[in-house]
Amino acid sequence: MAYAGPRPGVAPLRPWPGHRPVHVRPPLHGAGPRAALGRGARRAVPRDRPAQAPAGGPCGEGGSRHPALDEPRAPRRGPRQPALAGAAGGGRDLPRHLLQPALSWEHIATLRERTRLPVVLKGILHEDDARRAFDAGVDAVVVSNHGGRQVDRSIAALDALVRVREAVGPEPTVLMDSGVRSGADLFVALALGADACLLGRPHVYGLALDGAAGVSAVIDNVLAELDLTMGLVGAATIADVTRELLVEG
Repeated sequence: MAYAGPRPGVAPLRPWPGHRPVHVRPPLHGAGPRAALGRGARRAVPRDRPAQAPAGGPCGEGGSRHPALDEPRAPRRGPRQPALAGAAGGGRDLPRHLLQPALSWEHIATLRERTRLPVVLKGILHEDDARRAFDAGVDAVVVSNHGGRQVDRSIAALDALVRVREAVGPEPTVLMDSGVRSGADLFVALALGADACLLGRPHVYGLALDGAAGVSAVIDNVLAELDLTMGLVGAATIADVTRELLVEG
């Protein structure tokens, strides 16, 4: 996936879960496993995930460990397979990658103080959380329900996007994740206020079919579909993609 190749308007994104140490390393081949598509993506999305580095300075200056986040990682289980208390095998607690009660909003502010890199907070579904995130100093938020894999009956990310954009106004950078499968999906998200969208599962399908070339083909097809959709509705530029082009159904 790292060799799929750059293209205008597309930036690589590799989310970094909160239970992992927060460190920074230079980009590897200039790409990551997920693409952000749309306007303003490159100014908001880090180019690679952090990695461990010696303590001694802010992230981006040799690395500095965040003690609350720098804990041993539990064995990975799928989100539908928690270790239940009393179950066969010893009644273990939920694995840490599913639950980290030590995390709080104060950690966002601390991270902001320790790095000059962009800080993008993923998983926002409520407008109050979006406001608080920007008050804490993040550079962008990602409206996402994590592909519907975390909470059953969760609000759709597209519905949350509308309320978040209305709450924070036009200036803050708001990305949208979850459910983008085509250029038409991307068009709708941009029209409803997203500055860019994250492309998750489709690029994995391309990877499975044809490796890096498959990833590149998926991204090219999504962008081509967006271009075609814009042309058919008379939108010459991304700035012309507005809510007025949509009809409530």
